[in-house]
Amino acid sequence: MSINKIDDHSSIKTNIPILFSSWNGATVTVTVTRLKYQHEQEASCIITFTVPADLMKQLVEQQWFNLLPYAIISQVRFNEKDNIEVRAILSPAISNQIAARNGDVETILAALLPDAISGTQIADLAKSEYWFVLDAKQSVSLPPVLGQSGMLRQGFKTIWTERLINKGTPSDQVEITAEIDLTSQVEAFLQANSLKYEYFSDRIIRLQFNSPEGGTWIGLIRIEPEDDLLVLYSVFPEQIPALLRQGISLQLMGENYDLLNGAFELDQEDGELRFRSSLICTTGWNESNFTMLLNDQIQKMEHYLPIVNQIIHEN
Repeated sequence: MSINKIDDHSSIKTNIPILFSSWNGATVTVTVTRLKYQHEQEASCIITFTVPADLMKQLVEQQWFNLLPYAIISQVRFNEKDNIEVRAILSPAISNQIAARNGDVETILAALLPDAISGTQIADLAKSEYWFVLDAKQSVSLPPVLGQSGMLRQGFKTIWTERLINKGTPSDQVEITAEIDLTSQVEAFLQANSLKYEYFSDRIIRLQFNSPEGGTWIGLIRIEPEDDLLVLYSVFPEQIPALLRQGISLQLMGENYDLLNGAFELDQEDGELRFRSSLICTTGWNESNFTMLLNDQIQKMEHYLPIVNQIIHEN
């Protein structure tokens, strides 16, 4: 278990089973992987947990965690073998009460555990009616016909994101100060800009760029929601030959010294060269900042890729 606290944000990354109950006495056990709580302005708590596909079907059919029929925006057929990741938000009224008592993410975790273990003064939070599912996603392998490794994610979203987080604010003015699903925000951005992408892993999105000025290269977006961090990489298409690595490393050190944002990285073992830059999102998703960062990556590659190619092929 890891705990991270920054100003008014606190989060826990874990992997523990939590028993939730319903008003009729029925119970289900889910595996909680993340908890995130923030108490600036209006308090907010997001829980992330995984469930097998058969249990997900039961949750939908029995309307657990406020999965009401009208709340699910789109339907999807999950496969039966892979687990499903679910994000849910705690009732805002309860979150605000916790904030009034100076609670944090550890307080919430304790209130999810049995009373005999937690000893918390906060009421039992392991009640499904207290939580509203925001989305559910399942990672699936790419079809073999695509001829490459990677992952895609399928799932559904609910109306609770708009009603409990965005609160009806126009999308171009929204800066969510509650927990932000960075993955969903990045996906929405890529889709809105007609950028084709795939999941290289659960946390890494892969794109391909083709620029008349710079050539073709692979872009990677690494998503670290617990740290409110997005990391962008542009990978040069050719590895640096072993004999040139030391010399190019010295040249890149000079380039890094003058860069205001981002840095070049060269793997001395295999010669992979990439340009990395980061975006901190502790105050929320900001489409304008992400766009500028992505454009900066493209501009850097359009400038440096021909130079690196010339160095490689002239030696």
